[in-house]
Amino acid sequence: MAPGKKTFLRDMTAVPAAWPLETVLDAWVHTARLRYFWNAADSQKSLDLLKQRAAELWEPKAEPVLAAKLFQRGRAELQRCDVHYFTNEGLARVNGVCCISSWDWLEAASQRLALRLTAAEHSAAEEAKTRRRVEEGKSTAHELQKAKEEAARLAGCLQEADSEVRASKDEVAQHKERCGQLEARVLALEAGTAEHVMQLRASEEERRQLAERLASAEASASDKVEALQQAQEETTKLEQRVAAAEAAAAESQDELSKVQSEKRACEERCQQLESRLAKDPAGGNTELKTLLIENAKYEERCEQFNASLAKAETKLDQMAKCQVEAAKYQEPEQLTEAKEQALRMSGRFPTNPTFAHHGPASGVEASSSPESNTSDSLGYILVEDASSVLSRSSWFSVQPHCFMLDAIFKTRSYGVDFFLMSRDLKKGSQVVAGDDKTILEVAKNPVTQDHLVQVPHLKSLEEGVADVTEVKAGVGIAKYLAAGTLKVGDFVMLDSGEPVTLTSVESWSADCEVLKIVFEPDLPVACFACPPCILSKGHPNFRTRRGGICQRGKGTPDMYQTADSSSIPVTASLWTDPLK
Repeated sequence: MAPGKKTFLRDMTAVPAAWPLETVLDAWVHTARLRYFWNAADSQKSLDLLKQRAAELWEPKAEPVLAAKLFQRGRAELQRCDVHYFTNEGLARVNGVCCISSWDWLEAASQRLALRLTAAEHSAAEEAKTRRRVEEGKSTAHELQKAKEEAARLAGCLQEADSEVRASKDEVAQHKERCGQLEARVLALEAGTAEHVMQLRASEEERRQLAERLASAEASASDKVEALQQAQEETTKLEQRVAAAEAAAAESQDELSKVQSEKRACEERCQQLESRLAKDPAGGNTELKTLLIENAKYEERCEQFNASLAKAETKLDQMAKCQVEAAKYQEPEQLTEAKEQALRMSGRFPTNPTFAHHGPASGVEASSSPESNTSDSLGYILVEDASSVLSRSSWFSVQPHCFMLDAIFKTRSYGVDFFLMSRDLKKGSQVVAGDDKTILEVAKNPVTQDHLVQVPHLKSLEEGVADVTEVKAGVGIAKYLAAGTLKVGDFVMLDSGEPVTLTSVESWSADCEVLKIVFEPDLPVACFACPPCILSKGHPNFRTRRGGICQRGKGTPDMYQTADSSSIPVTASLWTDPLK
């Protein structure tokens, strides 16, 4: 139906969808009036359509209440207006009051509509229940389908779980087997550990025995060293006795030669007297008796001298035997082997010792240890590596911690370097080490002693070479050599670490006054001797000439008090008037 077009209520083919429930009820009231008063059979179809639409739009209510409300609404509508047409928007109402004498028909129609609406409500409820059951059935079917799918999924998961369980069982079996292997290995390790513990205990016992043997070896070594010292002392005493015996023997020999010469003279005189006695028997008796007495005395003295000479020769033989035995003790090779064997037994090896030769009058500091006594007897002193390397290798340094009086050391204060001679050092003085970084402190006051500085020969120092490093491929050998072993062409290391070729070697010896200086920490220290100097003069300082000197005495005193502008710049403060 076109919008705005009016249509009779009896010609209604469909209830407009835009009508609300109130409009549908009003249309039903007017259509029922037409059907009742005009007995229009064609209005029945419209009534059915309106009832059906009202049933669709109606909310559930009780039937008596519904009938009363329908009756009241219909009566109010009929008393308000009259309607014969309708549109899509609603009813075409005409103002006016219909003359209705009886309202029974409306009440009956209201009851029938209420009955139908109630039936519609029941049918709607049943339909809703049915729909709900259908939906529940559908949801149940859907849930059943989901349950089947979930059951299928769970079945797959169960199969996977079964496979995982079987795999887990296999893995558990493997782990059990591995645990068994590990237990066996642990047992084996425990057995090995017990064996190692036994070996360790045996090693400890062996170490204890070796320690005891070492102690006994050290004791025996000390006993041997003491015996060697005693032998050396006895050798010294025997040498003194030999010297005394040699001197006595020389004196006895001189006396014997004198006595022999006197005996020869006496024999000659006896021969002369015999010849004279043969010539004059009476006159030579007295002189002959005198000569015989003197001859007897001389013979007695000869016998005494022969006895003392025999005793001296016996003592000389004994002393010669003692010298041979002492020479056996003093052999360097045997002494070195004995020391190495003692050190090897004690497990302590020398850390690159250095040998320095002593002259006849050397001995700045005598050592009381057996090794030092033994080495001193050979003419050497054993120096450990802890001593200052640079100081012991310097040509003006005699021994470690031993320096010339004019040796110069570098000191440092607040970043400024100074140089001091060794005679100026005191306890607490600080010097710079050979690395030019570490600060060393003088531990004790320097001790001055007379010391003979002597450079030994090459042959006597062949065994004194020490501190030899390992020889690697393509790398030279670094050695600490005594000064006497150096020769022209050898490479020596400067304190900068640069090797240079030695151009000349001179050997000399002299009696010098030296200082014993000990540094803390005991590190290499770089020192050098005071170099020789030549006499020279500096650049002359020419005095600045100023004009008008000849006229200076002729002026007034006020001219000397003029402003500074009359003086030469930068010279006024340095000027000194020679006339004043």
